[in-house]
Amino acid sequence: MTDPDKKKIVSYGIGIALFLSLTTFFLDICIFRISSITGIIILSGFAVLLCLFIYMAKMKFSFRELVLPVVIAFGAAVLVLILAAFAGNALIHDMPGTVTYTVSVNGLDRYNGGLATDIIVPLPMINGEQAFSDDELQYRQFGQWKSMLVVTPQGKMIAFQSLDRNLTNIHAQWFRESRKNTMKIDSSKDLLSPRINLTQVNYTRTVSPDVTGGGYVSKVYIEKEMRAFDEKNGTISFNISFFVSEGTTLGFLGKTYNAQVSEEIPAGFRQSVPVAVYIEKITG
Repeated sequence: MTDPDKKKIVSYGIGIALFLSLTTFFLDICIFRISSITGIIILSGFAVLLCLFIYMAKMKFSFRELVLPVVIAFGAAVLVLILAAFAGNALIHDMPGTVTYTVSVNGLDRYNGGLATDIIVPLPMINGEQAFSDDELQYRQFGQWKSMLVVTPQGKMIAFQSLDRNLTNIHAQWFRESRKNTMKIDSSKDLLSPRINLTQVNYTRTVSPDVTGGGYVSKVYIEKEMRAFDEKNGTISFNISFFVSEGTTLGFLGKTYNAQVSEEIPAGFRQSVPVAVYIEKITG
């Protein structure tokens, strides 16, 4: 073997040894921080490099010929460190999709109820299926109100029932993470069901001015047997929010939507009332 061939082999060996030592050292610090393993890695790497340098000295190789392999090895090790840090950050920040359904009905505390008082609101949906199971939705107690599922002519909805005469406002929330590692939202499917083929009635009005975006018409139901303490002060407001997010995969945030119903309904209007559903795309 000629001297140039030996020089190449030794140069490659030093470059590879330096690359492996630095890469292992950097990754070890990232994963384990400074530990006994770090010391072993440093000693092993330096031992290999020392042997190669001694061999070069005996063979009278020029150390200037090591500049290129050392620079390449160091640059490659830094590149691996950057890629590992990015991948680790992406994996650490992987988050499952979340589903949150919040219902607030205010103004009920200005009413007396009958033997049983029902308030009915839309059902949250994802890709044409219920966002929560029947068991998750039914028989939850929110103050004096108990949730249950009812079937209307337009489809399944959520009812809140109270057996008390003096009514209170409704504040209810359901939350869960995605049952799968990833969740994809089909924006062409309704998020709140049912959708009805009616226009929003002109006696309701949007409560919150920041509710914007496209949407459609659904409905709520107000018990007809309720009696207001004062008919001039008997407005009932519905604030319904269905927030659904696909979560984060490899550091990239998926689509996030918020479907809202935010309406005030004057005293005297009971039973089925059409309301507007506004769909806001937040991310994605």
